[in-house]
Amino acid sequence: MCKHDTHTSILISKDSPDKEPQHQNSVVNKELRGNQSQFPETLIYPNQRSQFQSSSHATDSYTRIDDDFMEDKGCEVYVSEQTGEVQVRFRGIPNTIVKKQGLFRIQTNVRQDYQFWEFESDEEMKLWVACIQADVKLRVKLI
Repeated sequence: MCKHDTHTSILISKDSPDKEPQHQNSVVNKELRGNQSQFPETLIYPNQRSQFQSSSHATDSYTRIDDDFMEDKGCEVYVSEQTGEVQVRFRGIPNTIVKKQGLFRIQTNVRQDYQFWEFESDEEMKLWVACIQADVKLRVKLI
């Protein structure tokens, strides 16, 4: 059997405190999650390509950026080394893309307002978005 055909069990995070974690095999988990280029924690084999990338490009690699504010909210920040795309994950699942125009939900590309992130105003959120982008650019250059 090819190593690509092996199935490994992974833990999916709880949806709420009263639910038990569920185990799914990696194939089912990949199908539930969708495009693998959006999910760096998913195992990507060297011969696989994202449906959004041309076959001549390598699969995106992501770098985790430490951000105290996001970690306090239970989120993680990742940047794509190839595209510079900044992703915010909640419980390990990509939730938001940070763009100059604001924060956008990955699945729908709909802009999320400041109340979603518990900011006091839209201006405060815009400042935070600009800070994340600047911080990511600095950190990527230093890596």
